[in-house]
Amino acid sequence: MNAAPDPLKDSCQYAVDLVKQFLTLSAAGIAFVVGLVFAEKPGKLAPASVGWSLTLFGLSILCGWLCFMRVVGKINKEKSYDIFEWFIQVTSVLQILLFCGGILVLFCPTLHSARLQQTPPAKPPEAGR
Repeated sequence: MNAAPDPLKDSCQYAVDLVKQFLTLSAAGIAFVVGLVFAEKPGKLAPASVGWSLTLFGLSILCGWLCFMRVVGKINKEKSYDIFEWFIQVTSVLQILLFCGGILVLFCPTLHSARLQQTPPAKPPEAGR
């Protein structure tokens, strides 16, 4: 017979899946920034935006690894699926916030350059009138 599902095991699996998703998104963010830096038209992103976004995405990955490894260690050593521990919660929240910070650092200059491209160029004054 099938045993009843363990809610702690399910919540642990969901938490690990969420950590893995943000690890993937942060790595994609780093790849995106590196792609923009080495694009055909360099200079679209300010060096400060590049540095901040790479730092935030990198720290997000670091927090995700720490959270993931703590969950794995807890399951293996303590045989517990309880993820309601301060270290796991803090690192997972930091992972998400750092990822969102990296997105915001990229979003603001991108939106600004898109607005500049939409404005029509000023017509030069006609000479000789």
